[in-house]
Amino acid sequence: MENQLNNHSHYSKRVQIDCSGEKHGYKTDQSDLKKSDINNIMKSYAKSGLLPVQQDKVAQYIDNTLVMPLEDAHALMSEAKSLFNALPPQIRKLMDNDPRKLESFLKDENNHPILEQYKVINKKPLEEVKKVEPNPSADPAAANVIDPAQGV
Repeated sequence: MENQLNNHSHYSKRVQIDCSGEKHGYKTDQSDLKKSDINNIMKSYAKSGLLPVQQDKVAQYIDNTLVMPLEDAHALMSEAKSLFNALPPQIRKLMDNDPRKLESFLKDENNHPILEQYKVINKKPLEEVKKVEPNPSADPAAANVIDPAQGV
């Protein structure tokens, strides 16, 4: 029985690929062989200090100071995945376990009853927040004064 489990040759087919090109009449273009050889590129760079120019590319100056560092981006993605995985599996199944579908799923009001059932959202109205009115008799300049006796 063991011999039958290890012998899978009758299930597989041998495939051979002809990469010579002669059969189909095509060959690799060798006209740029010297230009594309890294040794020749580095010799040219050592002499001139310049790398080959790419004519089809336009130089771009980009301000990437607002771009998140890669480490922070990975941390953010990891946190987002763990938060998505913390959702109940029944909810994730409705989105085909795809975090990209979460936003549209949450926006669809037809899904709100099940989201409420699993306590993912709370549609009950929030208690009114008591609005604090500033005291009109208080001097605004006096509010910023620090009493030296009380300390900072």
